[in-house]
Amino acid sequence: MQKHGFSIKYKLLFLLVVLPTTMLALYIILAMKIFKTDKIAYVYDTSDSVSKTLAAQTRAELESVNASLKPIWTGYDENTKSFDTMAQSLFKDEEKIKYIGIYQVNGSKIKKLNDLSKTEISSSALEDLSTKLVTRSLSNGFAMIRLGKTTSLIFLATKTRNAAKLPLFATVIIDAADLVQAFDRPSSYSSFLMGTNGEIVAGPDFEGQSIKSFSTMPFYKKIKTSKTASMTMETDGPHHKKLLLSYSQVGQGDLSIISLTEKDGALQAVKILLWKSILFFVALISFSIIISVYASQNSTKAIRELFNATKKVSQGNFNIKVNVTSNDEIGSLANSFNQMGVELQSAQAKLQDYANNLEIKVEQRTAELAATNRNLDAMVNSLGQGFLIFNSEGICSPLYSKACLKLLEGDPSYKPVWTVLKIREDKIEDFKNWVKMLFPEPLPFTDMIEIAPKTFEHEAGRHITLEYFPVRNPEKKLTSIVLVATDKTEELEATLLAKREGASAKRVLRIIKNRDQFKTFVQGATKIFDQVSKLLSKPKIDQPTVENIFQLIHTLKGDSGTFMLDFTFEKAHFFENKIQDLKAATDDQRKDASPDLLSEISVMKKDFDKFIGENREIVGDPSQASKTLEIPFRDLSLFFSSIKDFPEVATSFQEKFLKEPIGKFFGHYNDLATDVAQRREKKISPISFKGSELRINAEPYLDLFSTFVHAIRNSIDHGIESPDARTSVGKNAEGLVTLEFSKEQVDGKNWIEILFKDDGKGIDPKVIREKLTRNGVDVASESDEQIIQHIFDNGFSTRDSASDLSGRGVGMGAIKAAAEQLGGNTQMKSQVGVGTTLIVKVPEIEVPVGPVQNITAA
Repeated sequence: MQKHGFSIKYKLLFLLVVLPTTMLALYIILAMKIFKTDKIAYVYDTSDSVSKTLAAQTRAELESVNASLKPIWTGYDENTKSFDTMAQSLFKDEEKIKYIGIYQVNGSKIKKLNDLSKTEISSSALEDLSTKLVTRSLSNGFAMIRLGKTTSLIFLATKTRNAAKLPLFATVIIDAADLVQAFDRPSSYSSFLMGTNGEIVAGPDFEGQSIKSFSTMPFYKKIKTSKTASMTMETDGPHHKKLLLSYSQVGQGDLSIISLTEKDGALQAVKILLWKSILFFVALISFSIIISVYASQNSTKAIRELFNATKKVSQGNFNIKVNVTSNDEIGSLANSFNQMGVELQSAQAKLQDYANNLEIKVEQRTAELAATNRNLDAMVNSLGQGFLIFNSEGICSPLYSKACLKLLEGDPSYKPVWTVLKIREDKIEDFKNWVKMLFPEPLPFTDMIEIAPKTFEHEAGRHITLEYFPVRNPEKKLTSIVLVATDKTEELEATLLAKREGASAKRVLRIIKNRDQFKTFVQGATKIFDQVSKLLSKPKIDQPTVENIFQLIHTLKGDSGTFMLDFTFEKAHFFENKIQDLKAATDDQRKDASPDLLSEISVMKKDFDKFIGENREIVGDPSQASKTLEIPFRDLSLFFSSIKDFPEVATSFQEKFLKEPIGKFFGHYNDLATDVAQRREKKISPISFKGSELRINAEPYLDLFSTFVHAIRNSIDHGIESPDARTSVGKNAEGLVTLEFSKEQVDGKNWIEILFKDDGKGIDPKVIREKLTRNGVDVASESDEQIIQHIFDNGFSTRDSASDLSGRGVGMGAIKAAAEQLGGNTQMKSQVGVGTTLIVKVPEIEVPVGPVQNITAA
């Protein structure tokens, strides 16, 4: 029987053309539908992302403004209804903020209290706009408008706080150029910042028209009734055009972001792709018809398998294999297809594994960071120190330790660090400049920190110290500063108390140890107070008088330092500086200054007498010698009558009862030498005394003996070298000072000779000669020995600046003046690198023998 039907050729043609064509057509239709749906979803996602991004940008802009406004609003005084100086300064420096107004709402009345303005808009216009804007913000505490389509100025109103039970609103004009440009710039999406009642605050023209409000749009009611923060929808627009819309709330009042795009425009790419697909479809059918004519029966199976495999791949099934064993192109295609399936399957498995592991790692890392933050927070707060961080603008981070609230007396969050540290107003600009210079690091960080505030002025008087530590990024750039505040009040108080108690104990011990010398010092100090008061009371205070006062006060300061009377030492030092200034003054200027100086010397004497009175049990009565014997005149007269004809007996009486060992008036200088050496970080052996048992009538020489304080201080400050310097030249590390006392007879007259020696570096005559020459003194003809004697000149010192120990140029002159007053002389000998010797010679003054009314003998 003959079979009727189509030939294999046509069957193959049918199989290769009609069926694949139908399937391909269905696939294209389905793919186009899916693509259209995906495209719309993509448009929604993109539009939603745009609206959320703009919402975040708007919110950030407002938060930035609020952060800038917060310290300004803080400076508004509700009582005086005015801004303080700090608030005005901050407003002036804030570039974005152009206007701030404070308005009070009382029922239906809105009253302006005060404002700050940097805008050219008139005051009346600003007040009218502010009143309208405050009215709008009454419902939810916030409102915002744009001041014209062509300007970047935005006017907003917000409720700040209640004052006297009446709400206060702040109206602010800001320059939001970046924010406005974000809405105005051309884009495939038209984005709008929508305010109260659908009013457009910022956004481009839409459909060639400037839209002022969305309140009449069909979607507005649906948005207002929605309780979600964001949404997308398809809605009708002008001219019955379909629009794709996304909506996001800003989170500030009624502000929200609307992003629109035409649906037809968004799907234009889909239409183009549809036409391209149709053209491709036609071409493919034509090509298939041609190929199918020449196709073989075996090709049908291979093609069908490949077709089925392709369909499965399109559905996401990669676990397939095409079984084609032919060696032609179809076989190669099948092998390639199979290899592709294996690779896609492997890639899919790896991608899934990576996604799963990524979620696990993120969760683990998040948990680790949370635990670390908790531990770090607990650790920092447990230290009891204040930690805060400020950036290159000087603004403090909201991250800080709880101790800041107590140590720095407030929350430092978002505040300028100079406000937190209570920097004085006249120093704020310097501190700001320091912050600006700190971060670029033109100088090393450690050097810049040296000029930073080291303490905080605590209202309760606590001693708060400040330390600064750098925070750097991986490129070693300074990004922020960690400031550490530490309460060291108890430590400081304990240190000061120990220091005061130690000094007091040392002073008492020194006075007790040298009681007789201290009494001599008190008598001499009392005499100095009286002499200075008399000199300052003279009708004319000339240059010699000033020099005399200066020498007296300088001696008083030196002796006060010997017995550690710091209160007298310090006042004498300041008084000495004032007398120094009087040397260059006129007589009239000196006379004008004398009342204040008399008042100061009176206070100094009063404090000195108070100390003596409070410590009388320790020091005894300074007006009396350490051991006294009152001899009635009658008994003394009878005794003298009995021995006046016996010169040897009279002389023996004087030597035994009326003369004292000279060494007792110099023993206390050992303590002074030790103190000066310690302050200059030098070492010195105890003073070596020779001939200290020499007995003399001490009373005439007391003023001379007290001036040797200058020799001690000068010797250790100028002469004795540091331990390293001494050992480097073969000397003992400890310096040696020697005092030698002797008598000699010259031309039948007895003389007392005092040699003061040190083994220091000596006096270099070249140094003295050069300084004298610079001062205009002609010393060209003088020998080195003569040059050295200038060390006794008043006002001459080898140092260029004075210290609390030496350098005034009066000490050695005081020794010379005291010796010459007794009819004696002084001489200085020195050898560079070996040492210096001061020679003082004075005539011996015997105790007068004759009738006296009363004698007090030591």
